[in-house]
Amino acid sequence: MIQYPFDKLPQITSPYGWRIHPTQKTKKHHNGVDLVAPSGSWVESFAPGRVVHAGPSKLKKADGSVGGFGYHVIIRHLINGEYVNSLYAHLRKDSIQVKVGKFIEAGTPLGRQGSSGDVTGEHLHFEICKGKTYRWSNDGSSFYSPLEFIKHAKDGEALAKKAKAATPADEPAHEMPEHSLPAVKAPVAPKVL
Repeated sequence: MIQYPFDKLPQITSPYGWRIHPTQKTKKHHNGVDLVAPSGSWVESFAPGRVVHAGPSKLKKADGSVGGFGYHVIIRHLINGEYVNSLYAHLRKDSIQVKVGKFIEAGTPLGRQGSSGDVTGEHLHFEICKGKTYRWSNDGSSFYSPLEFIKHAKDGEALAKKAKAATPADEPAHEMPEHSLPAVKAPVAPKVL
């Protein structure tokens, strides 16, 4: 089973591709998509897989607090014969519900949407990286556009044929995202370990 990382697809505040980075104010590739659901919504695994990271980023801000992806989860999946890793970043501190090494199902609560790390507001940064291990890319060359990946994976299509190799550097950059939250409060989900 494949699903979105929330019960339903929320507001997209920053799509996959080149953009003006909201805190660094420079043109950078956005290897994922930023989604904003009601405050504190539960973030769920988009597919079955094994948890390979569940905790804080090693990067620190100038004040010593957690930087980068903040509190985040990475899961390794085997989908349609292809290994991918999904990343769920900027979760609320102390909300992570899964442990490294555990196999989980699609829809398993991972943690609550938050604003930890290098952010301008509460949201979920969601990525899907090609391969058995997660690795960063400056131009998107090892990443899928996550929402396109989910669409094609749900249809059972060959994923490699649907993904760009990289986003061309001369592609226009999206404007800086503004992460604003809907006014509705999220329902409380049961704690799953």
